[in-house]
Amino acid sequence: MTKNVIGNSLDENVTLTSEVLSSMTDGVYIVDRDRRILFWNKAAERITGYKATDVMGSFCRDDILCHVDHSGQCLCEKGCPLEAIIEDGVPRELHVYLSHQKGHRVPVHVRGTPIFGTDNQVIACVEVFNDDTQRLSMMDRLAKLEDQALLDPLTGLTNRRHFEQTLEKSINRYQRQHKPFGLILVDIDQFKKINDFYGHDMGDQLIGLIARTLSGHCRAYDTASRWGGDKFAVIIDDIDQQTLTEMAERMRNTVNRSALEHNECHITVSVSIGASIVQEDEDAQTFFQRVNDLLLNAKQKGRNQTWSSDMASE
Repeated sequence: MTKNVIGNSLDENVTLTSEVLSSMTDGVYIVDRDRRILFWNKAAERITGYKATDVMGSFCRDDILCHVDHSGQCLCEKGCPLEAIIEDGVPRELHVYLSHQKGHRVPVHVRGTPIFGTDNQVIACVEVFNDDTQRLSMMDRLAKLEDQALLDPLTGLTNRRHFEQTLEKSINRYQRQHKPFGLILVDIDQFKKINDFYGHDMGDQLIGLIARTLSGHCRAYDTASRWGGDKFAVIIDDIDQQTLTEMAERMRNTVNRSALEHNECHITVSVSIGASIVQEDEDAQTFFQRVNDLLLNAKQKGRNQTWSSDMASE
């Protein structure tokens, strides 16, 4: 480890380096072993709103900046990185929030480094910090873009990409833990005729109606997705075949009792459903295709019904 070694006359050395530190664009302050603030540069003033005259001679543990972590824990009370660095001489780096002089929180990236005396003991610590707002803003934008890439804009459900990722994860978890999970595929009956007759706006409203119905029957840890067009997929965790079939039937019956109004017309719709729990040695593609075949059977046998794997085996 490379050490910063200065003479034991700390005040003299701080004076010698103050011009260099003052020109830095990052905030810099120096504390002694008691965590008393000895130096505070212009960038620190800009980022925090506190003038050097406001803080010089104060102790950082006096909660001037009130550093907190992402969970809201006050680091000045427990977990102060400067205190730890002074104790063990190990540099630290972390992302925290400080309290601006005007009262609002400022995200900062903090890097603390020990200063060693000629006797190889830590005599002070320098903290360099910069405003982290831009980085967090970028992360937030990336997270939103990621969410948008995994959400269906019409329904707000997750999209096919997210469904396929979740199905793969569920298969992998099943292979490790052997906890059964189920898949329900839902298709709107005669959707093309409805769309052609009433128009695409009404078709979109019906898709939204089905999406709300499916998500309303899901538990918090289930995943309802719009697979594409008028087809939906629901992954149900920790469930047996009978319970899965009953759940699918409740979805279908709820759709039957739902309706939309259009130009004084009462528009109803039905769905066909395929439902099954995963079987041994199935991969995601095989499992999906088998449940899709059940859905096609429901379509071919008259629509508005649920076909499940226990029915298919009879």
